[in-house]
Amino acid sequence: MSFNNNWIPVVWDMEGDTQSGIQIHRMDSPEYSGIRYAVRNGRLCLSVDSLEWDYEPSPSNRDKTFYELYRFKSFEDAVAAVQQLKTKNPVEKNGLGGCQ
Repeated sequence: MSFNNNWIPVVWDMEGDTQSGIQIHRMDSPEYSGIRYAVRNGRLCLSVDSLEWDYEPSPSNRDKTFYELYRFKSFEDAVAAVQQLKTKNPVEKNGLGGCQ
């Protein structure tokens, strides 16, 4: 079996964070051009504007509005949002008061 060496990282966990479950996912879709990033916690997805968690619908139930509201346009923006969220809710597990 032969493997291509052109691997692309698609999911990131925050180093040293074993509690929150928050991950950043590299995303692409025919609904937008280029690569965007989703901040996820299980089935929850972080809003770009409000930094609120919402359930992420299945791919067939997503529309252009969803992608504008829940996909960060750069990896740096997604990381900044996670840092801001963790500052806003430093004690709450998962940023959700322990619920998931």
